[in-house]
Amino acid sequence: WAVRLAARRCFDGDDDDSEADDGDTKAAEAAEQAAEARTAHLLFLSRQEIEAVTVVDLLRRAGVEVCMAALGPPSDSVVGSHGIGVRADAALADVDGTAFDMIVLPGGMPGAAHLKDDARVVEMLRRAGERGSYLAAICAAPSVLAHAGLLDGRAATSFPGFLDAQSTPGLQLSNAPVVID
Repeated sequence: WAVRLAARRCFDGDDDDSEADDGDTKAAEAAEQAAEARTAHLLFLSRQEIEAVTVVDLLRRAGVEVCMAALGPPSDSVVGSHGIGVRADAALADVDGTAFDMIVLPGGMPGAAHLKDDARVVEMLRRAGERGSYLAAICAAPSVLAHAGLLDGRAATSFPGFLDAQSTPGLQLSNAPVVID
């Protein structure tokens, strides 16, 4: 996934056909960009453990620097909806939101509601959207993106009942398991 992300960044806007480039060179460039990518992964109380830990694990295995930021102190264990505790790398208050190429929001309730109610999270998401950073939300968390105004006129999916096309202008609500827009 990280290599696909980096490859997408590597090839976006690449209109220069003056110099031919073989597939091996482009693959190497994509892998290098993946290794340089930085991702903020926001942790919060009552989130779904698998939606948080699996993404972090896969990205770190791909060489992507991941910062797990908690809404509270990083020294506190963030306990998920199934009672599994995870220690965050940093507190959200100590994180520079502009330093990340992507922000990932794991789902789970009431965790997604905690994110939606946190003005720091909403502002960080809005600024990331303005910069063109990648935003990913799992399960109930797309509702946080909608609340931040980032799904207006876009396609999205979520766990049933967490996104409402009538309350988000132009939202193209999909039942697909994954939507990229």
